Amino acid sequence: IYRLPTESEWEYVTKAGSNTRFPNGDHIKNLNIANCIDCLFLESPGPLPVGSFPPNAWGLYDTLGNVDEWVEDCMNLEGYKGHPNDGSAYISEDCNDRVARGGSWEYPSETLRSTWRDWYPPEDKTWEQGFRIVRELP
Repeated sequence: IYRLPTESEWEYVTKAGSNTRFPNGDHIKNLNIANCIDCLFLESPGPLPVGSFPPNAWGLYDTLGNVDEWVEDCMNLEGYKGHPNDGSAYISEDCNDRVARGGSWEYPSETLRSTWRDWYPPEDKTWEQGFRIVRELP
């Protein structure tokens, strides 16, 4: 089974056991370790190939910046009220917007925290959106 990660799964693997604002420390601005508007200086900003920056402690590349990653959860404007406690996705009957995590190449570094959330209607297609796939083991 292949699917989008839940918000909980996405945040867990992005943090990779770290206790800092970002998986690689408390600062990423101008350090050339993520793709964001003030993380590095490019003549033509935009998405870069996966693996352009060092992986996090668990070997995952580009979890912050580059593209905003869709997750399975519906957006709840009341925060995490009503979300399941078991790591499964929050799905509601009136799911007008889905959550995206990680920020993109056009976001400033302060929004690339592993806890930052964005949302879009599922039918939206923009230059900054992408996704990561989870494979469930049998």
